[in-house]
Amino acid sequence: VLPADHAVRDAAAWRAAVSSALSIAAAEGSSLVTLGVVPTSAATGFGYIVAIGPRVERFVEKPDATTAARLVKEGARWNAGTFVWRRGAILTALRAYTPATLAGINDYEQITPGPIDTLVMEPAAAAGHVRTVPLDCGWSDVGSWRSLRSHLLEAGACDASGVITIATRDGGSVMINPDGRVSARGPIGEFTFDPERMSDAEIRAAAAEHASR
Repeated sequence: VLPADHAVRDAAAWRAAVSSALSIAAAEGSSLVTLGVVPTSAATGFGYIVAIGPRVERFVEKPDATTAARLVKEGARWNAGTFVWRRGAILTALRAYTPATLAGINDYEQITPGPIDTLVMEPAAAAGHVRTVPLDCGWSDVGSWRSLRSHLLEAGACDASGVITIATRDGGSVMINPDGRVSARGPIGEFTFDPERMSDAEIRAAAAEHASR
């Protein structure tokens, strides 16, 4: 299971980690394997994997700053949401931990949505069926405006003044400025916000207010 919107700098290290995960999944037929990103900071925006050797003891959802610092110091890794398993292993886990999901597998639209982490991985870890492989490859989930800007700057996607412009399907554009402010241009005009000073909820509310004018 691979998220489609993540970025890695070291493709060889990425392939090596995936290969190790595949080997574990093949050798231990009932194990669910997850890649654990070696953290570069005590980030609070990621979940953490707590393991003893390859065996995952537990998962910690997005912690506060103090807890994140302690987890990093203790060797926990970021949960990248990347999993490897045999088909039989995941079917067995679904049957054990979320049978309603498995029962609806042939009627996908009727399945109640839920995160695989809490539905399967957490109880499977408690039962001793989850393994982890360290991943140190310059990983980013590109999950914030800051990380998106950093990723695009590395790719050289900016003009001479340092502005990154992304075209949108409706003929508009999104510009990320050198100071971090973001400007969105479209049919209803231009909306500028500072993601470092506003929460996602505040940005959505301000955008909705702007659109209603």
